[in-house]
Amino acid sequence: SFCIAGNGIYQAEKIGDHSYAMSITGMAKKYKFVFTPLQKQINVIVQALFAIALVLVAVELSIHWELMAAENIPFIRRISTIVMSLVPQGLVLLASVSFALGVYRISKIGAIIQKLNAIESFSNVQIVCMDKTGTLTQNKLSVNRITLSKEADEADIKNLLGTYALHSSDKNATLRAIDVFHSYPQAKFVDEIPFSSETKKSFLELELDGKKRIFVLGGFDILSEKLNSNNKNFFDNAYKEQNLKIYRNLLFGEIKNLNGLNDIKSDLEKIEITPYAVVSISDQIRTDVMDAINLFLKNGITFKILSGDAPESVQAVAREIGWDITDDKLITGSELEKYNDEEEFTKIILEKSIFARLKPEHKLHIIKALKKKKIYTAMIGDGVNDLPAIKESDMGIAMEEGSKITKEIADIVLLKNKFSLLPDIFLEGNKIVNSVSSVAKLFLTKNFLVIFLVVLSLIFGLSFPITPRRIALLNVFAIGLPSFLITLKNSNTEKTK
Repeated sequence: SFCIAGNGIYQAEKIGDHSYAMSITGMAKKYKFVFTPLQKQINVIVQALFAIALVLVAVELSIHWELMAAENIPFIRRISTIVMSLVPQGLVLLASVSFALGVYRISKIGAIIQKLNAIESFSNVQIVCMDKTGTLTQNKLSVNRITLSKEADEADIKNLLGTYALHSSDKNATLRAIDVFHSYPQAKFVDEIPFSSETKKSFLELELDGKKRIFVLGGFDILSEKLNSNNKNFFDNAYKEQNLKIYRNLLFGEIKNLNGLNDIKSDLEKIEITPYAVVSISDQIRTDVMDAINLFLKNGITFKILSGDAPESVQAVAREIGWDITDDKLITGSELEKYNDEEEFTKIILEKSIFARLKPEHKLHIIKALKKKKIYTAMIGDGVNDLPAIKESDMGIAMEEGSKITKEIADIVLLKNKFSLLPDIFLEGNKIVNSVSSVAKLFLTKNFLVIFLVVLSLIFGLSFPITPRRIALLNVFAIGLPSFLITLKNSNTEKTK
């Protein structure tokens, strides 16, 4: 099983295939092979030419059956020549060589290609969906400001935050950001409810000065609903006046109406929060993101951000990297759930650019909806919550700092989390497509020549001029060597229409 939040002792209520961990593991282990558009085209060419070869052979046999019955060697050689010349055996080989060369080139600049067709696949992407934290940002957070309640003492709140970070079993980026504060050395750990991506909050019970106290830390927009009207108005006004929407905001407070965490575990709706502060945390942006996005936008590729954070926080990150997204392009997971009709759901997905406060199942639903519309979709992420969407997408990309299981199922892993590699991978994919297209034209030219000669010989009763030996020489010098040179030397990265 996989522990995605906290640690400790647990009671297994579901085991085997019924457990959530097993469903995630089963999804990761399930082998998925997606034929890229280029591979589909090659399959169509091979199947069509093989069918034409069978038809021509059938016509030859029906017209000259007596020659076959008499075991006429020249006639048998003629039948063999038709089959050998029309089935493009070398096309699949040279396509595989092109894929392998692309993998070699990209691996040299810092990416692990885990599927042979992954590079060419990326060049066909129409929509790129990406997580925010760890993808657009560096997964490094820092406390930007702390907005205190009227009665709170700044030194005490900072010490409480430091104590919370010290004793919490969660050691995620958010907790590491507030771990810079000093802690109360006399504080003792009692119990906790670790952070959950579903509830967007965590609870910690500590013993301070002989008294047990329950603290809560979670998303401001989620926990502010549990405040009384005076506190809610105070923090809402501070939120607007200080423009806190551009940060990741956490509400830190205390639960005083319950005696222990067991009461909270049974029903989260019981809690009443005494707020102490709003902790505003900012992400460190990847400096190479916008260059990649601009290249893709020029090639008609659409970008969408799928995040579990607040919409304003995601929007601020987008603006910081130079991508200005208006408010009408934002939607949250709870708003998405209102669209039960599949057509309306897909329409909203295509219209919006930022999807905030999403759960893993929301991301999966979005990818499935896009695939149903035959839209070639890529998903970029780093965490376990991105795994279902990455697995379902046509093209999965993971960051090196991501979870191990997510990296295992991705088609491409970006070493050192270098987002700037994506344009190189895209251009390499175009190069592969152009190389294979040029090689395919050579094969088709030879095949049409053979078909033309066969038809002429059948209609006018001419002798068939091609033999197995001649077709072998033609394959080597007119097709094979030029094809290898094209594959090795082609540098055309323009996207073909």
